[in-house]
Amino acid sequence: MKTFSFLLLTCITTATFAALPKYTFTDLGTLGGDESYAYAINNKGQVVGRADDESGLKRAVIFDVNGQGNNIDLGTLQGSSGESWAYAINNKGQIVGHDYDEYGMDRAVLFDSTGAGNNIALGSLGGTTGGAQSINDNGVIVGWSATTPDEYYYSNWHATLFDATGAGQNVDLDKTACYLSVARCINKVGTIAGNSEETAMLFDITGAGNNINIGEFLTGDFSTVLAVNESGKMVGYGNVQPGYYHHAMLFTASNGTVTATDLGGLDGTRSYATSINATGQIVGYSRMASGEYHATFFDSTGTGQNIDLNTVIDPNLGWELNSAYINDNGQICGYGKTATGMTHAFLLTPVVVVPEVKPVVKQVSVKAVPASLNLTSKPKWIMMTVQLPASYKVGNINKATITLDGTAKPDWTCLVTGSNKFMARFTTASIAKLSTTGKYDLVLAAAMKDGKTTITGKDSVTVYYKKPVVKKPVVKQPVKVVAKKK
Repeated sequence: MKTFSFLLLTCITTATFAALPKYTFTDLGTLGGDESYAYAINNKGQVVGRADDESGLKRAVIFDVNGQGNNIDLGTLQGSSGESWAYAINNKGQIVGHDYDEYGMDRAVLFDSTGAGNNIALGSLGGTTGGAQSINDNGVIVGWSATTPDEYYYSNWHATLFDATGAGQNVDLDKTACYLSVARCINKVGTIAGNSEETAMLFDITGAGNNINIGEFLTGDFSTVLAVNESGKMVGYGNVQPGYYHHAMLFTASNGTVTATDLGGLDGTRSYATSINATGQIVGYSRMASGEYHATFFDSTGTGQNIDLNTVIDPNLGWELNSAYINDNGQICGYGKTATGMTHAFLLTPVVVVPEVKPVVKQVSVKAVPASLNLTSKPKWIMMTVQLPASYKVGNINKATITLDGTAKPDWTCLVTGSNKFMARFTTASIAKLSTTGKYDLVLAAAMKDGKTTITGKDSVTVYYKKPVVKKPVVKQPVKVVAKKK
């Protein structure tokens, strides 16, 4: 399991090219077996799916996104055949999916994300089979389950709102006599979408049956919704005319109607949109002319500038990416064939490019005191008084960055919060040039706390040498005393 970094390699239009960043690529590995699949990624970058263990059993898994192989087996329910799948994870780390009982029938599960095995059986609508497809950040779980013990596949599956406690108070979201309906996704505000038989459907979360048949607004005869973002935009697949191949679709509901945008594909006949994030980025997979499916980044405008995600990885890796799912941060997980032909889960993580901050240099007024120094009686200190522009305050100065002449640090400062003037005192011994005569510019500099602005200013100081005048002592002549005549 390795992580690689690469740039977009394909030649595409400038507008579409700019939409994709540089990514790092990570092989997410398995549980010791041959293959793995990633089906969902939350905004924390946690990835879930299924992976083969050493015995070949397919197990629900939360992947080690560092690619170090520390993947967590999420286990099964009691009485399981030993296999399970994780389909969704919310931003709180709650995971749902299904396992298989001893007879091979699906059972909806809320998994213990620690892998300790405290999984919750979510039950059904009266039968014994079901599957959880999605969970929102409020912990609301949707999927499908059988309404009667008649367990023939697709004979009595209804879209289901599951009781997350496992107490069995599940809600049938489809009151019709359909043979198959599935609630495939739910967002935070409770928009539930999926399909009822062969038409995309918005389900009434109350279970009252006030569902909206999206297919009635479309021109084709088949549609389904696979994902919905927080603003209510939905993606999935359908056809634009009866009998046509399935194409990835963007469904937008507005003013009581729904419009569908055909997202096209790559160079083949079919495509499927599996995921849409908060910014409207859409991914999924498309069939190629060769018959293989390639992970696809779809052009949400429907103008066909779709990107084969295999063009953003190093071809020397030998991988073929087959499907993709995206989170709000633009991370993409999915699965594809490795160089050895095994299917493995993968993760594409956008490389965060820190924008270059152009420094701002602000000139300030600086006054040095004293302005002249006599080497014969050089003072111990020199004081620099700095006047900032009116819009600058000394409280915004990073005090630790104040220097004079590049390296000298003050031994005392006076910075009054709210003022735009400050003083900094330096020892003359710390400034090498002040040991010889001449006229020198002393440059004071400091950084502001915003991390991009530097203040700088200078004043000149004259250093001179004046030999002290030695005065000769005055010798007083003895006073001649003249004797008075008598």
